[in-house]
Amino acid sequence: TIEHQVFKDYYMNLAGEDNAYKYRGAIYLAGSASAEFFADIALCPMEMVKVKIQTSPPGTFPVNFQAAMAARDKITGFPFGSVYPLWARQIPYTMAKFYFLYLKTDE
Repeated sequence: TIEHQVFKDYYMNLAGEDNAYKYRGAIYLAGSASAEFFADIALCPMEMVKVKIQTSPPGTFPVNFQAAMAARDKITGFPFGSVYPLWARQIPYTMAKFYFLYLKTDE
């Protein structure tokens, strides 16, 4: 992703030319984790709506707007109530995905 490339380039420039190659694995991991961190913040509200639609019994979703706004903080913590579980699931996955992709392409 473009975000991953931005963070990877930033960390490579921060490390310097010699260290960028020497520590490229750590830079790949840090770049992918940073990109996923910010992407999850942006996508968390949509992820919560998706999960709500998937887990609601038929005919109970959508609810009217006033009821949803009244219940949002108490029940779901919308819009960012699931950001920690999202990070716990997505960041390690993304780190592994990009690390092994670059490991394979460096051969």
